Amino acid sequence: LQERDLTRFVPQELSNTLWSFAKLGHDVPAVFNSVAAEMTRRGLHCFKTQELSNAVWAHATTGLNSPGLFEAVEEEALRRGLGEF
Repeated sequence: LQERDLTRFVPQELSNTLWSFAKLGHDVPAVFNSVAAEMTRRGLHCFKTQELSNAVWAHATTGLNSPGLFEAVEEEALRRGLGEF
């Protein structure tokens, strides 16, 4: 996965990648860091609420930390209004 070009992934594929790894109990920091970096690079405005929730859930489930992603999700949630979350 690390060698794949994450810029070709649509937002749902990025989110699903994190969710799948977490669901299977695979806490692979390199994968989580790469996907989180790609998500924040794009800006979270293009991600659906469910996709953002899945990404945060995956990090929480695995215990992996991604401060940059968490801060970006927080800002996006406030921008959208917390009612969506």
